[in-house]
Amino acid sequence: MVYNKFLNAAIASVVVLAATFSSPAWSQDAAAAQAMPPLNVRVVNIEGIRAQSTAFTAARDKINAFANANNQAFQKEDVSLRDANAELNRKRTLLAPEAFAEERSKFEKRVAEFQRKTQEQQKVINKLQLDVIGQINDKVIQIISQYAEANNVTLILPTQSVLLRADAMVMDDYVLERLNKELPSVTVSLPAK
Repeated sequence: MVYNKFLNAAIASVVVLAATFSSPAWSQDAAAAQAMPPLNVRVVNIEGIRAQSTAFTAARDKINAFANANNQAFQKEDVSLRDANAELNRKRTLLAPEAFAEERSKFEKRVAEFQRKTQEQQKVINKLQLDVIGQINDKVIQIISQYAEANNVTLILPTQSVLLRADAMVMDDYVLERLNKELPSVTVSLPAK
């Protein structure tokens, strides 16, 4: 009895599978799979290429020089604010409460203005960095796309997403060489002082 139930279930499964694989939908899927080109995969480390590129290093040096020049001015202002705070604390017992409150208010306005300027400066630096990265990434994507088209590559993955790969799949050296040749520098629009 158990054997008959098992046999009937097996026969029913075979009939269902046969109907599935002989259906027009299965035939279309199989035909589409045969029409697809063979899988040709490459791996690329865009962040690594960008960091090694001559355009990025030159732009980074320009942005760092700009940031350092501004940081020197901010450091002087920071020292001045620390001195002013120490002086204000020293005057606390010497001044009348109203006079001290007025001095404290002036000092707090100076601190708020200093913080606003430093935050504004950081926004400018971040925008400069993002502009440089955007210019370089656009060129890298263009190079990768041209390579894929010329070499019938069907899939390009970022290195960070790949657990295991063959060295022949890595195209970093090719992309970096072309990037340095085709985009030796990028525009860094430093703000006027």
